[in-house]
Amino acid sequence: MVGEHSGENMAEEVWNCIELYGLEEKVHTFVMDNASNNDTLMENIAIKCAAADIPFDATEARIRCMPHTAHLAAIKLLEAIGAISKSTRKKAESKLTAYQDADDNNGDFDEEDEEDEEYDSEVRSGHGVQKLRSVEKLRKIIRSIRASPQRRQEWIREVEISPDFISGALGTQALMPILDVKTRWSSTHQMLHDYLSSYCRAIDHRKIIDDFVGRHRDLRPLDLSDSDWEAIILVTGWLKSFRTATTLMSTTKRPMLSFTHAVFRGLQEDLRTSLKQLPFSTPSVLRNGLLEAHRKLSDYYYKMDQSPYYTWAALLDPRISYEGLKADFNNDEDDLMLHLEASKTALNEHFRSNYALRKTNVVSIAPPAASSSSRQLGSPQKDFTARYHVQRRVVLDELREYYSLPREDFTLCDPVQWWVARKAQFPNLFCLARDLLTIPGSAVAVERIFFWWP
Repeated sequence: MVGEHSGENMAEEVWNCIELYGLEEKVHTFVMDNASNNDTLMENIAIKCAAADIPFDATEARIRCMPHTAHLAAIKLLEAIGAISKSTRKKAESKLTAYQDADDNNGDFDEEDEEDEEYDSEVRSGHGVQKLRSVEKLRKIIRSIRASPQRRQEWIREVEISPDFISGALGTQALMPILDVKTRWSSTHQMLHDYLSSYCRAIDHRKIIDDFVGRHRDLRPLDLSDSDWEAIILVTGWLKSFRTATTLMSTTKRPMLSFTHAVFRGLQEDLRTSLKQLPFSTPSVLRNGLLEAHRKLSDYYYKMDQSPYYTWAALLDPRISYEGLKADFNNDEDDLMLHLEASKTALNEHFRSNYALRKTNVVSIAPPAASSSSRQLGSPQKDFTARYHVQRRVVLDELREYYSLPREDFTLCDPVQWWVARKAQFPNLFCLARDLLTIPGSAVAVERIFFWWP
């Protein structure tokens, strides 16, 4: 694309592609990240559709990439707890691949980064250390360990003389700690996770790092207290939830909207549960950080409600359906139940207006032809087994028929195959389910094609 990446310019390029492939009458949703220029893009696409007399609602058709939304909440968490600065948070929000690599398990993130490469003079002088948070203190310790060949060798020796390494609890090779890249929250999780797992499966994971800090005077201002380690453990658990959810939502095989929406809501519930379970003694900065992350998810969850497709896709997913959403919303605010009922009614109206009359809405099994023994004297005889014949059954309301079915097992059922197998039973509803369940809830798979490199 030539020129500024404004919503207007992007809409022009997108519309040219739509016209080139003759998709004007077929496009009903766009899946994109939360950048504001994408909102402008949608508004301009709506203008072009209106000029071509094509029904199109920019608000309803705007599907937000849910892994990107989780990314925004994760970096908001790190900013709120002091692990990254406001400027780093803004930089992370603008990085194209920052949320696409959450399931990347590469072992080292020590990339070129001016902010990360500097070993702050305030730490060397001991000034301003009281302002540092637990994660930032650990990050500065790791940066110091990796700062020079001499420090690296000292760390390796520290590991090798530890009783746990000698006993084999730490494996056969002493490893260097990972230094994260601040704009990639998934690397921060791996930095913390490796400290809490790779070095400490059956041991006190703090001992080696504490001993190393104690042996170096310049690092003593960064000494990690018990409360620091407790904070690190909490943050690691929260980031693990974000990373697991992002990996699930970024699946490339069947990234259907109903599945990603279910995972997104599960992440919301997980953070809310974590908030409820925080001890009263938890520092306010940690509590507020988790609250900020949960609020960010909630803000975008309500933005998603501006489009009906999220709930409609869940309603027509046989693993979720109406009963599943009803049970999910039952313990929440009344407005969610009202939203569910309104969405169900709107789906019914949309189905009747656009799909219900496409095909003959009949499911039947034809009665068997008369046997040769019953055709005596040139005319059919009485059929004394007629009461056992399967009678023709007319399905008057496909949606009601579908809602009456029991929900399928979430881990065993493939929604696409489920609907294909019942195409004859729900000939019109099948078409609507096909259109809704093919909407992806993530743009990761497509963006990897353009932004991913080996």
